[in-house]
Parts: sequence; C-alpha cells; structure tokens
Amino acid sequence: MSLLYYLIELNLYLILFYGFYYLFLRNERHFNHNRWFLLGSLISSFLIPLIKLDWLKNDSLSTFSASTTITLNEIVINTQQQHFFIEGFFSFLYSYFWVILYCIGAFAMILKLLISIRSIYKTIKDCPREIKDGYTEVSLSNPDEAFSFGRFLCIGNKSTLPIYRHELAHINQKHYIDLWTVETVSIICWFNPVHLLYRRSIKITHEYLADAEVCTEINAVDYAETLVSNLFQTNTNLLTHSFYTPRNLKNRLIMLKKNTSSKWALYKYSMTLPLCLSFIFISSSAFISKQNIQDLS
Repeated sequence: MSLLYYLIELNLYLILFYGFYYLFLRNERHFNHNRWFLLGSLISSFLIPLIKLDWLKNDSLSTFSASTTITLNEIVINTQQQHFFIEGFFSFLYSYFWVILYCIGAFAMILKLLISIRSIYKTIKDCPREIKDGYTEVSLSNPDEAFSFGRFLCIGNKSTLPIYRHELAHINQKHYIDLWTVETVSIICWFNPVHLLYRRSIKITHEYLADAEVCTEINAVDYAETLVSNLFQTNTNLLTHSFYTPRNLKNRLIMLKKNTSSKWALYKYSMTLPLCLSFIFISSSAFISKQNIQDLS
C-alpha cells in the first residue's frame, strides 16, 4: 500500500467517524462514552487501512479471474529517449512537489506545537511550585488565571474552590493524553480540517467531564454562577485546559441543566463495532480489488 493511498483512507475514516459522532452522539450526556468514542475514532482511523482480510483476496481473485475479461488498449512505445527523459523528469518533479508541500505543512504544525509548549513554559517557569499527591500545583503570578497542563495545576490566588476542583478533575482523568493524541493527528493530517473539529469536540467533552465531577460536590446552580462570573478570563493554548472558555460557556451551561441521557441512548454507542467492521470490509475490498487487477496485468 502506498503512503498516498493510506493517507486518503485514513482521512476518509476520520471524516466518517466524526460525522457519526456529530449526528448521533454529541448531544448525549454520556460524556465518558463520547470521550472514548472520539479517541477510538482517531486510533481506529490509523489502524483500519492496515487491516486486510485475506479470505476476501482468495474469493475475489477466483471470481474476478473466472468472470472478467480485460481489454487492453494498444500500447505505443516512443523510442525517442529525449522525450521519455523530459516526461520522466516532470513526473518526478510533480511527485516531489507534493511530498515537499506535505512536509512543510507537517513542519508548520510541529512548530506551532513547540511555540505552545514554550508559551506555557514561560508562564510557569518562575512561579512557586508545590508537589502534591499525583500532581504539581503552580502558583501563577496572574491572580485571575487558572489552567492545567499535563500534571501541572496552574492557578492564581483569586481562584475559588470550584475552579481548583475543575482543573484537578482534568488532571485526575488524564485529559492531557487526549490532547497530545489529537495534536499528533493534527501534525499527520494537517491538510484535513476535520482535525480541528476533533480537537474542539475533545476539549469541550473534557470540560463537560470536569464540570460533572465538580457538581458531585457543589450545587450545579452555584457552579453555573461561577462559570458566568469568570466569563472574560481566557487561555487559548492548544495543550492546556482552562476554566475560562467563553466560546464553550453556553454549551457547558446547557449540559449542566440537561437531564441524564436515557439508557436507550447507549444503543447508539453499540453501533461502533459494526461501524468499524464495515469500514474494515470496505477498506479490504477496495485494496484487494486493486491488487487483483495488478496481479492479472
């Protein structure tokens, strides 16, 4: 399988999985299920193009050989060496151009990621730290700021207990692993805008999960007031979870008030396995059909 063919399949499955999530799952309050569906979609999209069903090859080859007649057009060989050389040169240049373009895009995404890491480092490098059970608390110089990065809980001295609990929930639930996963996908599939949708959906799902964790200890109405009162504090780093996310405020408030999804909604998640199996079948069929034609030729 060529790299180009693999990238096409990979990005196609990313789009299809996200389409299923957007149509059927995004409004459900089964936040953990949504989180694992999105992560599983990213991983499955990479693996499915690599899975080939050998039994399909044997069946399709025998059927193809028995019932298909291939008519080849007349082939004219140009014996002019100079003409062949010029065509080969431009063909090579064309292929090389797309490889260079892809590498430039991937490098730009890596550079963007490194800039994000540097920005976080500059923010916390001179701040007091205290190692606690399973995480490190960083006291920020900006009293109104609060975010988590990896196992660092970065918080200003004006942050209240709900904000502290919210950021700690991100750390305890290991949401940073999801962020690193989606950023890796963004580097590889930078040309496909669906990676932006995955990033946004995973981040908002993390916020729902952290909000739900806090609301087990704090009244939901009081917590909603905390969200609104801290509306204008922002942090937009790719690799951090910030309590202050104005763009997601409306959705977070809706989810706080929304009743728990019914058990019938869980049947939607049961469609994940048939969905993956159908993608594997389609991928194997397309690849083997192409391979059979090449073998017969």
